Amino acid sequence: MQAFILCLVGCLMSGVLFGTTLSNDLEPIKEKVLAIPSTLFLSGSAYQLGYQHGEQLKEAIAYNVKRLVDERLFAYPEHPHVQSFLTQLPKILKFVPLDYLQEIRGVAEGADVPYEKVLLMNLFPEMFHCSGLVMKGKATKHQKLYHVRVLDYAIGIDLQDTAVLMVVQPAGKLPFLNVSYAGFIGSVTGMNSQGIAIGEIGGKGYGSYEGMPMPFLLRTILENANNLEEVKEILALTTRTCEYYYLFSDGKNSASMVVYATGRQLEFFEPGASYALFDGMGLEKNHITALIGEKEVFNASQVQISPSQTVIYQDEHNQQLWGLIRQQPQECLILTGFCHPERYPVLVERTLKHYGKIEVGDLQEIIKGAAGRPGNLHTAIFAPKTLDVWVAHAGAKGEPAWGEPYTHVNLNTLLQRAGVHADHH
Repeated sequence: MQAFILCLVGCLMSGVLFGTTLSNDLEPIKEKVLAIPSTLFLSGSAYQLGYQHGEQLKEAIAYNVKRLVDERLFAYPEHPHVQSFLTQLPKILKFVPLDYLQEIRGVAEGADVPYEKVLLMNLFPEMFHCSGLVMKGKATKHQKLYHVRVLDYAIGIDLQDTAVLMVVQPAGKLPFLNVSYAGFIGSVTGMNSQGIAIGEIGGKGYGSYEGMPMPFLLRTILENANNLEEVKEILALTTRTCEYYYLFSDGKNSASMVVYATGRQLEFFEPGASYALFDGMGLEKNHITALIGEKEVFNASQVQISPSQTVIYQDEHNQQLWGLIRQQPQECLILTGFCHPERYPVLVERTLKHYGKIEVGDLQEIIKGAAGRPGNLHTAIFAPKTLDVWVAHAGAKGEPAWGEPYTHVNLNTLLQRAGVHADHH
């Protein structure tokens, strides 16, 4: 394994693979990609999962490799992020479970594309500035628990053309639903057969690679966690990378939590509770008072106050965000990225407008427009107790997912079609 890693890195850094592109003409592929199956059923060993995936989505995977690896990663070998990633690749691979490497090899061999390229496509780090909500109890009609996951990512690279709903049954592990794209085996949006739903929001620390890559960490949770206590245990025992905010819900126990996670820190936020987020490095870099122990004073121009959020800036021009103090409605979790605080008050205001009678249609309205981002790649609304999910993807011309039609599926029904019982209580 170590020899393979060194060989791969040497080829990449020397430019051997940078000049290697898929030989077949991929220009006409996009029209075919649009016809890929809406649902992909995978089962078996790690390699079998990958081979089935690759064989059934061969052209779509080739398209993604061309767009994401050949035209992005390989096209800009001198870019600092690319150089940093390639230099750190041996460290990254140490934290990738062997099962996932075997599955990636299966994808590559099933799709007949180079293994190294599928590996890089799955490992190259990306940051997502997303949002998430959980509503339950008296906030919703019939006191149902809903979990909303909004993925904001670059839709200009046409990733939405290869969107697929994967129903994955790994041998000896929990089956799960994964909202994903051709060639990707990790998870950023999903729900397992035990009613555990996941979502994440990217934070700071891009370039911190010494830990399990985030999509693989979330997939590990989907495959193994029966409740939120087991989610906490997996997070605590796994070596993590940079700053992320995670949103988890448990349909069986009508429970949810937000997790603030870095490589060294885990903090948990409960529904309805106030919470604060601060850039711990900002003042140390820019204010000498932080070093000598004096109080930091902010004038009125640096503080913006709304009923649900107080925003504090480091500078009087409001260019450098330092802290957010937030109040949540009762029995609700509402989370947006640190870099886009303007979305939070909109989500809270809309939630309060529908409070007590929230259903799926209301949630679809709550996350539209000013509460969303132009790069909204997909949106999923989970009802984890019943294993229902409503999914919308960005449009073919780049229209954000929040304005596109939703498709409703039920994980238990999908598993029964595949001959598996969800054993969900």
